[in-house]
Amino acid sequence: MAFKIDKLKIKILAKYLTKSLLFLIPVLTIAKPLPPTKKKKMNNQQAFIIRCAPSGINRLDELLVKNQIVIGWSYTKDELFNTSLNRDEFKQRLKEIYHPNYENNPYSLGQATGYMWRFIREMKVGDLAIVPIPRAFYLGEITSSTIYLENKVEADTAIRRNVKWMNNGKPIQRDYCGAGLISRLKYQGTCVSATDLIEDIKLALESSKKKSKPNFKRGVFR
Repeated sequence: MAFKIDKLKIKILAKYLTKSLLFLIPVLTIAKPLPPTKKKKMNNQQAFIIRCAPSGINRLDELLVKNQIVIGWSYTKDELFNTSLNRDEFKQRLKEIYHPNYENNPYSLGQATGYMWRFIREMKVGDLAIVPIPRAFYLGEITSSTIYLENKVEADTAIRRNVKWMNNGKPIQRDYCGAGLISRLKYQGTCVSATDLIEDIKLALESSKKKSKPNFKRGVFR
């Protein structure tokens, strides 16, 4: 009889332990997959200062109406548009076309190559074009690849890009610019990079719209 009682106790204990252990076992759930992480787009916008005075003639009035910028060196026609040319080949072709100008002047050839390379190869749709004028500058967003107009070769305005003029087509006064941007605007090169100053350029644009000079130390408006 004692054996039967012990066996009954064992059954009761086993049942009790089984129920208790169920509370200790974690409930397994199938986790829903997380939504794909959206990759943050890198801001690859560039900025270029471009002086629209090919052959020393200021063409800005025409370009403001036509919504374009221009570079010069028009006798290269569209030969330098060939993307298979590397920079050395690009430079050599420019030298061959403008042979008398650069035969004994490698420095000028290097400068011209840099200006044309930036305009034709480095500028992209969405980049900013800054056109300096005395005490101010026009700001445009590039909206096209490079354009070649054969009927403009003689005027040296054949190589162009379309732009959308910002600030309602009005110039931005240099009073709204920081020291770095003012200094870069004074550089007399035909086409130079200003990508490192892109935040200053945008701040000048916003300052012009608000007609409020920014506090450059804090990056806020006065």
